[in-house]
Amino acid sequence: MKLKYTSVLSLSILAFLCGCTTFDASLKDFPKAPATPSFSKPYISKIAFGSCQQIASETKTFDTIYKRSPDVFLMLGDNVYGDYTPDDPMQSGMRATYWQLSKNPSFKNIISKVTTFTTWDDHDYGDQDAGNDFKFRKTTEKMFETFWNLENNDLAKRGGIYQSYLLGDDEHKVQFIILDTRFFRDKLLPSDDINIKGKERYMSHPIESKASMLGDNQWKWFENELRKPAKIRIIVSSIQLVADGNGFEAWEKFPAERQKFYDLIAKTKAQGVVVLSGDRHHASINVSKNTIYPIYDFTSSPFSGSARSGDNEIAPNRIYVSPKEVLNFGEVEIDWVNKNIFLNVLNQDGQMLHKEKIEFSKIETKKAPN
Repeated sequence: MKLKYTSVLSLSILAFLCGCTTFDASLKDFPKAPATPSFSKPYISKIAFGSCQQIASETKTFDTIYKRSPDVFLMLGDNVYGDYTPDDPMQSGMRATYWQLSKNPSFKNIISKVTTFTTWDDHDYGDQDAGNDFKFRKTTEKMFETFWNLENNDLAKRGGIYQSYLLGDDEHKVQFIILDTRFFRDKLLPSDDINIKGKERYMSHPIESKASMLGDNQWKWFENELRKPAKIRIIVSSIQLVADGNGFEAWEKFPAERQKFYDLIAKTKAQGVVVLSGDRHHASINVSKNTIYPIYDFTSSPFSGSARSGDNEIAPNRIYVSPKEVLNFGEVEIDWVNKNIFLNVLNQDGQMLHKEKIEFSKIETKKAPN
């Protein structure tokens, strides 16, 4: 595929003429996803999601998802695989893969016809497992907001890409809380015994550590969002929340922050929480213990490229993991009549690999305000 590039000289001339920075000028010719339609139905019955579009031109998974007629589609990060170029202020590798994805006909079809929300992970943030130490994070934030048509959103004013949406009528209200686990996150603690099971890359910070996952402002925003009335709350985290025991990037590496998450659900009495995550290149379902109610963390990855096995990981909270090397996506089906939620794991062909049932009553607080 022929990629579209703009020379640095041309960008500099454009910058001079418009009085803006070279990078800001480059956004004049930056690719964009199609505008996504607003949600207009009385309620949501099916949410499709996944992560890790490792091959930007791959169409099969997008086609399969579209044929299953979801009401909402979520892309949970690593939506493009820009080359890691942490010292490149123009992030040229990222730009190239955004162009590739923008030309994908199946991607354009589903985004333009199904209400779509998205977040980023490290591959579309800019560096491997990076957090707030990535020096060009404001550059890649502008790329993200431009590509996903969020320039006029309030994201740019506050930093980071956390967002929220309330869809459906009052009796069927679904809240989408999309967290940013990159822009504000402090450094991970490197393993002291790399590739040993449970310490493959990282270790957990001590429980007394002040290292943050979301940053003060996002935590305050999150609490305010949890207090809004909703029947079901889909909380999007690009990395796994509930998974425990392995040595890869996850909330478990910031134990005080994960406990703060659980405590906030209890404090706000927010009912109906289901967490969706990506990143891991396999599908899994993990369920929290010793929380106000069981919090299900449903992981789906990857859309395309290379899938890996999670079979050999330490995983005390896990109730399902996908077969080896299976490309997959997830569905959240909401049965409003019988008050059940189903977590469906499907392969690239749409074959059902697993179906987990959650009764509404299992994820309700006793005195929920809504």
